This record gives sequence, C-alpha cells and structure tokens, in this order.
Amino acid sequence: TNIGNIAPLDDAVAALNPTERRPGKTIIRVRA
Repeated sequence: TNIGNIAPLDDAVAALNPTERRPGKTIIRVRA
C-alpha cells in the first residue's frame, strides 16, 4: 500500500518541481 502511494507521489513531485526531484526522492525514501 505504501509503495503504491510513494510511486505517484514521486511522479507528481517530479512533474510539479523538476528541480526538487532529488530532495523529493530522498524524502520519499526516508519516509518509506
């Protein structure tokens, strides 16, 4: 269930803020 939410979150963050793609992934990884 978490993985399903993490995938769209990463995609949305990357689409909304390509510059924050790296920090977004880091936050998601730590959160996971």
